Amino acid sequence: MSKVQNRLLAIAPEYASSMTYEPNPRRSDPLYTVDSGVAVIPVDGPIARTIAEEAPCGTSQERIHNAIEAAVMDASVNTISLRINSPGGVAVGMKELSEYVRAASRIKPMEAVVGGICASAAYWLAASTRHVLSPASSFVGSIGVIYVHDSIDGLLEQFGVERTYLTAGDFKAVGAPTKLSARDREVIEGQLAEFYDSFTAFVADSMRIPLDARDEWANGRLFTGDAALDQGLVTAILPAEKPAKRRDLMSDTSAGAPVDVAKIAAEARAEERKSIFKIITAVCGDDVCSRLSAVIDTGMSADQIAAAQTLFAKDTDQIDIQAAVDKSVKQALSAALTTQEPAPKGGADKPDEKTALLERIASYGRK
Repeated sequence: MSKVQNRLLAIAPEYASSMTYEPNPRRSDPLYTVDSGVAVIPVDGPIARTIAEEAPCGTSQERIHNAIEAAVMDASVNTISLRINSPGGVAVGMKELSEYVRAASRIKPMEAVVGGICASAAYWLAASTRHVLSPASSFVGSIGVIYVHDSIDGLLEQFGVERTYLTAGDFKAVGAPTKLSARDREVIEGQLAEFYDSFTAFVADSMRIPLDARDEWANGRLFTGDAALDQGLVTAILPAEKPAKRRDLMSDTSAGAPVDVAKIAAEARAEERKSIFKIITAVCGDDVCSRLSAVIDTGMSADQIAAAQTLFAKDTDQIDIQAAVDKSVKQALSAALTTQEPAPKGGADKPDEKTALLERIASYGRK
């Protein structure tokens, strides 16, 4: 087993030697399992950058990304749960993965459930869900970055070997396994500070805790679940008497602060809508954005608006949302979606196409 040395890690120090290049026998395991509509994604052991670099007992950023991507696309999944028992791993790429998780949580609610340890890079990942659940006795935190450097000068000297580094580029040999110069140490410490600032800023924003107090919660310390809750690093403590069965976790109000799935979904939709309308305004202008907003406020889904476009284009010979959803249709639609009665049929014995559409939308709104 060969240790991976001289790598920038976000991992609890006592686990740094677990980062290896040995093949992972679990590569054929499924990316996730589904339990009552919840995709359970395991995050066990050290987190490597790619599947090819996974340790035998570990996982990778690539595997986690693939699992979340598949779960988001899976129609049978309505919630995603990261089951974390990891000391952390490689820092490079973790910012991008966590931003991806945050974006995915706007589509489907997500949570992180700690099962033993959730440290360093693993916590970076957990915080991106904004809902971290932990037993009281688990370990959470170790927020920081570590660089492991070994000097082999003494070993080479014992065997009469003198190593010389020839480089093109002043900083090319920074981190080489020889005694660090003051300049090289300064370069590496600058990289550590950059990752640390990014890590702590992301956690503070995700968990809504003060960044200016990071010396208290981001000093590399591992907290118990209870202590992590006091620091704001954990959303709720899981009750010890509950079995580790996923289906009750999101709705269990005895676990401290309850996790409201409906609220999470509503917040995610609101954030997604803001992002979409910013793009529409930038590309199409305020007028188009205002008209589209008015259409969406009627309660129509994207599929219903598309159906209305196609239907009314027969009369107008053009697909124009403003023409398709005129004032009278919007009024009738609003009434249909806020009552339990069928949409008005306009006095016709045989429903016309507009009436048929309204009845379909009205029945959808009552589901």
